[in-house]
Amino acid sequence: MLVLQGQTVTGVQQFSAADSLIAGPAFTVTAEGSLTLEAGREIILKPGFHVRPGGAFHASV
Repeated sequence: MLVLQGQTVTGVQQFSAADSLIAGPAFTVTAEGSLTLEAGREIILKPGFHVRPGGAFHASV
């Protein structure tokens, strides 16, 4: 399990987990940011996960 919290994405970032990936709380993708999440079983977006207008977000399981 990979837990992402307390981060701000301002550029291009990618995170992968073999099983579960949890993003939040306090995880933000800025208008200039691009985030890709990949997980083998599930991706959970918790309250406090935000993508600002203009930011890019992609997820795949």
